[in-house]
Amino acid sequence: MGTRFFKAVEKVIQEADILLYLLDARFPNKRNRQVEGLIREKKKQIIFVFTKYDLVADRNFPIPDLKSPFVLVSATTYYGMGKLKERLIIECRRLNKKVPKVGVLGYPNIGKSSLINALKGTASASISPEPGHTKGKQYLWTKHFMLIDSPGVIPYSEEEEPAHVLMGALPISNEQVEPAAFEIIKKHPKSVENAFTISVTRDVQETLERIAFAKKLLLSGGRPDTLRAAQMLVKLFQKGKLGR
Repeated sequence: MGTRFFKAVEKVIQEADILLYLLDARFPNKRNRQVEGLIREKKKQIIFVFTKYDLVADRNFPIPDLKSPFVLVSATTYYGMGKLKERLIIECRRLNKKVPKVGVLGYPNIGKSSLINALKGTASASISPEPGHTKGKQYLWTKHFMLIDSPGVIPYSEEEEPAHVLMGALPISNEQVEPAAFEIIKKHPKSVENAFTISVTRDVQETLERIAFAKKLLLSGGRPDTLRAAQMLVKLFQKGKLGR
């Protein structure tokens, strides 16, 4: 996590009246404890927002004990956006401020800008599939409140993990991309078989090689390029192309 980005997040927490804290619904327990600690320290109102709900297969997935309001949303299908707006308006009225400030926080590429655009109804916040696209604070106004977009951060206390790649918080060029691909193969074998028309084996490395051969991703001498195969598989997962 860049120090400059984290300082920008600190300023958003300090400035905002309400904070939308975004989590990936596919990884509900993957939470940025360092950012949460700052929010609690400043005693700010939090609304937890589980994004990408359209990509979750189990609609009854266990919600962590958050001790704060939460909403399940999809900025793609607009699921839950009406409920989130209602919750925001209620919290804004409680503050009795003319234009309450609503900060939007979360991991890189968690969907902050997409959520802001869905709330605002226009494509005002710049969006990119690459983590780290938002470099600093952005201010956007709606009828009831002002939204503050912030750069996504991974705390120093967290090591880089395959889950960060699967969420899109780390780029697919990261060294964790092959372990991330292994996780997909182990947990979603049927989806992998359907996507690449191959047979998945218990040997995840062998399965990755089969994907490389199927997609003609080869190195010199005809060897399978498992890195490119892993990157392709992770991209499909991130975009929801493997199904829920």
